[in-house]
Amino acid sequence: MEEIRLSHKAFWKITKALKTEGIPIPPQRPDGTTALTTRERSPVAGEITQNQKGTGPRWCGGNRHPQARASRPPASYRPISLLSGLAKLFERVLKTRLSNHLFGKGLIIDEQFGFRPAHSCPQQVLRLVEYVMEGFKTKQKTVAVFFDVAKAFDRVWHAGLVYKLYSLEVPDRLIFIIQNFLSNRYFTFRHERTHSTRRLIRAGVPQGSALSPLLYSAYTNDIPRPTSGVQLALFADDTALFFRSRTRRSIFRHLPKAIDELGQWFRKWRIEVNPDKSAAIQFKYSKNRSQLVVDRNTQPQNVERENSVATVL
Repeated sequence: MEEIRLSHKAFWKITKALKTEGIPIPPQRPDGTTALTTRERSPVAGEITQNQKGTGPRWCGGNRHPQARASRPPASYRPISLLSGLAKLFERVLKTRLSNHLFGKGLIIDEQFGFRPAHSCPQQVLRLVEYVMEGFKTKQKTVAVFFDVAKAFDRVWHAGLVYKLYSLEVPDRLIFIIQNFLSNRYFTFRHERTHSTRRLIRAGVPQGSALSPLLYSAYTNDIPRPTSGVQLALFADDTALFFRSRTRRSIFRHLPKAIDELGQWFRKWRIEVNPDKSAAIQFKYSKNRSQLVVDRNTQPQNVERENSVATVL
């Protein structure tokens, strides 16, 4: 395996950028260089991180805090993992290396606008708006199907993630470290001053981790890219398929096929879609209401006339 080398200068930049209390950071001279202390903490931390050659560090466990949502049941609370300062440094080093490989070589598909440089949610929305408005000019209606992935980060299949990292030609040693970083992880749940017993984490990437969004992007990077004019839009775990045509017959000939392919891919990689939060929307100028059946496992969605796309998005 190719050895991963960490420069103290690069590690120092990551350490300085952390906004976590309790992490000791050496002072700097007026010229910006690191002031020498009796023990240079940044090089020491770097050596500790580099020495994690396949052994999952014990300090990567975390406390989970329930993030309550207004008027929502406790089952909808998001478990945010609070990692130690050294664990945060470790995962940021991994994120930098993985990001340089995935984005530096252009391996992430163009349809993914989440967690990548020079891309944002408004840009993805604008892409759909322009697509719909262009259709209006030629009297075409657009049907968009939005899929909500249930607990996306918590259900990432570890073995499947490792397989996909190899498919993306990520360096073996980096995959080995990531695999062990996610394996043998434990968590405790804290409510006020009470802690639960330790439990093993069997799947998922930790919520609140700097590395998790990038791992999820890699996990979903082989999502089926439809043909025959059907468009795919992604922003992190939010997924949409949309297609325009003058006739309903053309829409229902192309769009259901893409939906079926996507559904098979979801099931293969253990990704669950929440039908209650998924929806189908038809953009057209007609006043007539219609009912669209987008999948046999999803209840029909009543679709109303929308003159202004911005009111929906």
